[in-house]
Amino acid sequence: MTQPDDQRPQRLADQLAVSLHVVRTALSRASTVLFGDEAAAEDSMKAAEQALHELREEIEEIEEIALAAPYGASESSDVRVTVAVVHLGGDMERLAKLTQQIAEIAWSRWSKPPLPAHLGAAAETMSGGVLALVARAGETMKLEPAAAEAATALDRHVGEIAGQQRLLDRLLVSGDPPVDVSDAVDVALLGRCYEGCARHAVSAACHVAMLAT
Repeated sequence: MTQPDDQRPQRLADQLAVSLHVVRTALSRASTVLFGDEAAAEDSMKAAEQALHELREEIEEIEEIALAAPYGASESSDVRVTVAVVHLGGDMERLAKLTQQIAEIAWSRWSKPPLPAHLGAAAETMSGGVLALVARAGETMKLEPAAAEAATALDRHVGEIAGQQRLLDRLLVSGDPPVDVSDAVDVALLGRCYEGCARHAVSAACHVAMLAT
């Protein structure tokens, strides 16, 4: 008897591409509040909050796809999708929480003086790298061998982002110039959150790539 065509891997790939686009939108808007034009901060924050709301709905859709197995689907197909969804759900939940934390820090700093120039520049550079990496991860959400190879190749870029986080930490602890404790807490958290976003976006891309095998 012919096995039914299980469309869940393709649906998951499509859904993750949409979800990572929403993550990037939320991160971009929150980063605008942190590093951009002060006049655009309020509108950018509203857009970030809207994107985060959409992201939560996207995560629910991922879970629903996993349950939509066609009648008679092979056990190997069901296991493959289930394992992917366990990891993908975790990655997207972490992305939502980390992005939410970045947005909260951005909003809390709206009424504060800008970060010291050397810290702001380093954090903004890291933000740009993470936005680019999330976008590239989203572009690999295809069930094709080339896309799977591209997703795997993104791992080394996570290492570059981790290096930028370590640079932020070195700037904070060097004491030259001295850094306010409140600024130090915000920058340390931003570095951790941005690095986590990069790591989980690439992890999601790699787990979608597993569905193509």
